[in-house]
Amino acid sequence: MVKSMTGYGRAVETVNGREFTVELRSVNNRYLDCNVKLPRSLTFAEEAVKQAVKGTISRGKVDVFKNSDDLDEVIAAQLEKDKHTRKYPLKINKQTTIFVSKEKCNEQYAEEYRKRIANFARNHE
Repeated sequence: MVKSMTGYGRAVETVNGREFTVELRSVNNRYLDCNVKLPRSLTFAEEAVKQAVKGTISRGKVDVFKNSDDLDEVIAAQLEKDKHTRKYPLKINKQTTIFVSKEKCNEQYAEEYRKRIANFARNHE
């Protein structure tokens, strides 16, 4: 019985209300030739995808595609969210650094914090 290495697969997954689509195509080839096409925001994962394919498929020309439409929107939304929740280091003294919002990351806030520490220490002697 002859087995064909020609095939097509498509998977759709919804994550946080966003739909992601991955497609895989393969044709007969003597050796494994795996090509992965991901959006720029996911280029770091290309090698991991190739290794996953190599762990499952031994022969054929395989193309893996990821639609980038929704992914770029998700990343942009996450970056916007992180911008508002990110914390910045503020040095209070030689031994103390605290993490605060961008608005509080200034010398005036550091001085107010030093005064609160001094008041706390005086009240708890």
